[in-house]
Amino acid sequence: MPEKVPVPRSFEELSKAVLSGKYKCLTPIGTVDRDLLRASGIDYMVKLGDTIEKNDWTFSYGENFADLMNESVALLIALKSLQLLLGTPPYVSVKPSDDYFGIWNSGIALKKGFCCREQLNNVIHGIISGGLYEKWFDEFAFTGTLHKRLELQHEEPQLQLTLQDLKLAFFILFTGYAFALLAFLLEVLSPYSFNIFYS
Repeated sequence: MPEKVPVPRSFEELSKAVLSGKYKCLTPIGTVDRDLLRASGIDYMVKLGDTIEKNDWTFSYGENFADLMNESVALLIALKSLQLLLGTPPYVSVKPSDDYFGIWNSGIALKKGFCCREQLNNVIHGIISGGLYEKWFDEFAFTGTLHKRLELQHEEPQLQLTLQDLKLAFFILFTGYAFALLAFLLEVLSPYSFNIFYS
């Protein structure tokens, strides 16, 4: 979700925002997200699922995600899918939520008497523990969105400084000048009798 709008950080906040009409919440076509929300038994999640179902708020992975994202749209999507389709910060102005409603683990199905199961487990464990999978995924997400990043026009923000912004700097500068002038006058006007280095 773009940074300009306060981002709902939980499903409860998102449900309140959707019910008040401030946000629109989209789910992917063909997923069970709406059914899981409605079957959760938690009041605000059930209301969120009902609202999404009633308004038929869906999107397809074939659509351009940049067109879907505006200031008042939230997507229910896996974090890795979001990174794969939109890229990763700082190149995108999308903020993921801290809340989630499901964890899906994946695995490899093997024949019951597979001879190299232990070696395969060791190799997979080494790949995941060494960060190779994360590195591969980050590079794949980067190259997948590289053409979008190259087309992006970067504009330098033009901020004008006012006198109010510089007030503290001028105050410190003039205070330093005043102390320097005071030290200079004390040095020049003080009699030599007070100076212990002259005899």
